Amino acid sequence: MKTLYLIRHAKASWDQLDLTDFERPLTPLGEQHAHTIGQELKQQKVKPDLIISSPAMRALSTANIIAKELNYAEEKIQVKQQIYTCGVEELMEIIKAIKSTYKKVLFFGHNPSLTWLLHFLCEDAKMNIPTCGAIGIELGMRDWEHLTEAEGRVITFLHPPLHETT
Repeated sequence: MKTLYLIRHAKASWDQLDLTDFERPLTPLGEQHAHTIGQELKQQKVKPDLIISSPAMRALSTANIIAKELNYAEEKIQVKQQIYTCGVEELMEIIKAIKSTYKKVLFFGHNPSLTWLLHFLCEDAKMNIPTCGAIGIELGMRDWEHLTEAEGRVITFLHPPLHETT
């Protein structure tokens, strides 16, 4: 059995118009939310065997903050360039390439791809992943390479307060 956590990056800033979308940093509120979600994962006794992240600043910053909260060495985070722009098929390729020895994996990325991946993996999960949302999915297969559509079951859904805007 495997567990995959899909985690969307925390709230990012649009304040610096000279930055590309790829370079956008987290807002102070986004950083706070990442710490909160990391602490909630720690309370749930989530100990990742592997963390994979998009290289975009907002996603990697979110991954680094949550890794720190979970006592996971930041230098062990695997960065996959294609997460930034790819769709479900490419995300599935990345996940299927994970070594079978890893049981709990945190996967940091972007919408709409992460939400589409959630819908692909969990037939009944028709929610949207908000910024800094974390969805734990229980998967029945023994090896990541055998991951298939509609195989997952949502076991946890964490998100910051959705009404905060500052």
